Amino acid sequence: MSSAPSFWMIPTAPTPVGPFSHAAEADGWVFLTGQMPTCPTDDAAPLPEGVVAQTKRVMDNLVLVLQGLGLGLQDVVAARIFLTEFKRDYAPIIYPG
Repeated sequence: MSSAPSFWMIPTAPTPVGPFSHAAEADGWVFLTGQMPTCPTDDAAPLPEGVVAQTKRVMDNLVLVLQGLGLGLQDVVAARIFLTEFKRDYAPIIYPG
């Protein structure tokens, strides 16, 4: 029998743009909601310019959610990423150098 899910709002992460929590946890698994490239300290701040800067901000925001749960990128098992230039925009963030 599975346990009831827990839903988490992380105070250091950006305010969600929809009616959902930052993460849900059940049976030892944690599922994060998608993140936008919004500033975690100022919802009204302009978005970073360009897909590379926005991708970096999204990843930074995901790290904030993970850290709020005592986790990090090393704990991620799977991710859905929608980028047309994956190698250019995402891989350098996950695989620096």
